[in-house]
Amino acid sequence: MNHRQLVRRAIDHQHAPVPPKGEICISPGFIEKLLGRPYQGLADKLETVIALGLDLVVVTVDPALPGGLRPEPAIREIEWWHRRTDLYIMALVTGPFRGGLDHIPFEHYCRLTLKAPQEILELSRRAARDLVRRAKDCVRAGADGVIIGDDLACSRHTLLSPPVLRKIIFPFLQQGLESIRRTGAPVFFHSDGNINQVIADLVAMGFAGIHSLQPSAGMRLDEIKKKYGRGLTLWGNMEFTAHPRKTVPELRALAVKIVANAAAGGGFIFGSSTGLTDDTPVDAVVGVYEKLREYS
Repeated sequence: MNHRQLVRRAIDHQHAPVPPKGEICISPGFIEKLLGRPYQGLADKLETVIALGLDLVVVTVDPALPGGLRPEPAIREIEWWHRRTDLYIMALVTGPFRGGLDHIPFEHYCRLTLKAPQEILELSRRAARDLVRRAKDCVRAGADGVIIGDDLACSRHTLLSPPVLRKIIFPFLQQGLESIRRTGAPVFFHSDGNINQVIADLVAMGFAGIHSLQPSAGMRLDEIKKKYGRGLTLWGNMEFTAHPRKTVPELRALAVKIVANAAAGGGFIFGSSTGLTDDTPVDAVVGVYEKLREYS
């Protein structure tokens, strides 16, 4: 079974010999620390993916996000991964909330939700149109799945109230999701923070999975798995830099616990909540992924 097949089985909630593993981003700074040399490009990222034993790779189609690219180079990168590997390829596109914030500051955005909601609705409509176009281009280039990234929350609650989200964001999020799904690609949703209040909304829209599940923000993997795990693939929940900082043996034990609690019956992909950044401790990441190979 190759990497792509393993991820597909997890998304389809089918039994697999091991749970798939993947990171939503891997920064050049992290790769340099892992390999011990200056970052030279995609070949170094591939070497890192192989060293960690990952099964999927993410290409971010938004230059405003860490490691993100404009659409044309993102398409070329997807084609590169598709030609050279059997990794499952995810394309990350910006959602209607974040897409609106690309145009106006957050404080002004919040005021407009009260004083001029039609302006926000138009921003959301344009952002949804853009994300659909970019996602479909990525699928045609070889992406197997799509992530709509829309950081809706802080550590305690959503940044806009759930009723406001349901009025000015979620209708366009659902329209975008339904259009992308017609390509046959599964669509995941990404948001850091505490999104417990709106998980049911995301499930009802028809997302195939959710990424991040940030435990320090109150996202309890065991509870979410029990409530939504039959139809939703859960990806993430591992934090390498949460405070208080854990030791490598503690993180290794935590990784085994996460897999033991969530991997049964498929519908689970192991990975960190926020990706591997310049500040992520390399020894902790290597230790965790080595332990998962032993555990598997």
